[in-house]
Amino acid sequence: MISNLKLDFLWLPNPYKWLGKIDPFQQQWAPEYAKCKEYLKICSTDELIKFYIICYKDHYPKNYWFGWLSNGEASDHIQIINNYSVVDGKYFIRKDILTLKEQSKKDKDGYSYTSDRIFNFKKNIDVSKIIENELEGKTYQKTDNGSITRYTLNNSPIDFIEITGNSFRLKVNDKYHIHMR
Repeated sequence: MISNLKLDFLWLPNPYKWLGKIDPFQQQWAPEYAKCKEYLKICSTDELIKFYIICYKDHYPKNYWFGWLSNGEASDHIQIINNYSVVDGKYFIRKDILTLKEQSKKDKDGYSYTSDRIFNFKKNIDVSKIIENELEGKTYQKTDNGSITRYTLNNSPIDFIEITGNSFRLKVNDKYHIHMR
């Protein structure tokens, strides 16, 4: 259950600058990182989406998604299609993912960060209620054109969330990106 996870390490800056040594910050948070990875391996698709929104709702988090979801081979099978890094779901520990698409940008200091992520699932998803529950307390506009439902947020690291029959997309508000070790 998400409420049993301590997620502070996603948003806390690492005060240590250790090169070639054991990093005390990473060592301190290693058990929580492992719990998150294990949770994401077994949780439902709905819980995966809920977890993802929680991570981005109030703060731009450190990006551990690829490591959490990969079966260890995903980084060897990235294809670049229309400026997105695309990985087939067979390279992830979860069996409900058809593809994962990510688009990266560079910040003013030259650090790369994921600005757009799209999960395409093998089955249709119905997550409007989950999204609306997780966005409680945030100001957003919901638009529905029949095939795409979009939640556009104000004052959040999330610029917008889009859902279609089998996809979930979260676009980052670039103004909220902060590079953290």
